[in-house]
Amino acid sequence: MQREQMNRRLAHAAEKGIMIMAHRGVCGANILDNTMESFELALKQGADILEADVFRSVDGELFVFHLSLIHI
Repeated sequence: MQREQMNRRLAHAAEKGIMIMAHRGVCGANILDNTMESFELALKQGADILEADVFRSVDGELFVFHLSLIHI
């Protein structure tokens, strides 16, 4: 996503006043947190922001722990 597009989304989100953040997505039943399924469900349920972090393991592999995304 381009910086200008992200800035527009942030400005639009700020106008809403209150934003809903889904920490690690939405989990339960057969859906694990920090998965694409948990993020998709969070967006379907009205989340404005998804949060997860990306880390690098000692062997160089990347993995998700928390990542913040804004959905407008």
